[in-house]
Amino acid sequence: MSARAAIQRLRVEASDRADDMQLRGFSALSQDQTRLYVPTSDGKLLLLSLSGIECALNGDNQDRFWVEHPYDDPLQFSSADPVAGLNLFERLLVDTQACMVPARRWLVAMDAGLVPFIRESCAARLLMELIERTQQGKTSGAQRFTLMRGLEQVKGDFWVAVLGSLGDIGLLRLDNKEQAAFTQTLIDYCPLPGYRRDRGRAQVDGELRPIDSGRPVGVITIEGIAKAELRARCVEVKYGVTGAKSPRAPIERETLQCGHVIGSAIIEVLKQFFQGTQRTARHAQNPVTISRNTSRGCAISFERSGMLRASPRVGVRI
Repeated sequence: MSARAAIQRLRVEASDRADDMQLRGFSALSQDQTRLYVPTSDGKLLLLSLSGIECALNGDNQDRFWVEHPYDDPLQFSSADPVAGLNLFERLLVDTQACMVPARRWLVAMDAGLVPFIRESCAARLLMELIERTQQGKTSGAQRFTLMRGLEQVKGDFWVAVLGSLGDIGLLRLDNKEQAAFTQTLIDYCPLPGYRRDRGRAQVDGELRPIDSGRPVGVITIEGIAKAELRARCVEVKYGVTGAKSPRAPIERETLQCGHVIGSAIIEVLKQFFQGTQRTARHAQNPVTISRNTSRGCAISFERSGMLRASPRVGVRI
């Protein structure tokens, strides 16, 4: 009886301490959007803020976040010079995108490479639509980002209920989504991670399914999205291979090997982003500015001071 009483006391104590804890996947952004938490391989968190990069305890931090990587592959952070990692990011993930408008490579790279970390700061985003006929580099281009962040493969034959059960994995890419696949359920679901709306779905036991906090969603398609209600929320990026095709296996293998180096470099970029954003808070605006030009395609720039440039050809600035 005394052992049972002790166990019950332990449960009550644990419940009291965990009541205000918030569970998140991939990364977490504070409510005032001034602190970013990223899980690391040592079981702790990286805290990015105006102060720079610090180490924080998982669960026992200012915002009471418990953050885990959804596929148990947290970042192995290195504070080494990020220039090498940014060069790898450009060579393996940007230059290999077979976008018909070259400038849109950076649009894809920002949406899949940087936005997942700060996804909660963008309340309404467009749905990325990667479109063209088969064998034009759409799936391989999208998969390099999921592999780099340890999120495994792009999602193929997934029911909407399963996608909902996944929770927030940071980045979601739906492959082979043709017009016949867009049921009303999928049409209703696709904009949800980019728009802050509640989703009332329950488990078998009646418990509510986890609600996404805003993961970027991309659709890979040949036929394109036909429904007007979803099409209005899309930004279309056309793919098309010109010349010799790049070998897929070596690129993906090197991306896997260098994923943590690239991730560490992105953390340094995000540090500059947070410092620049907070210093200019009185002139706040959306940090991502997308310029559409019919002749030159889409260019994307981070309009903040102090961006670390990897090389003269890197097209991202903070």
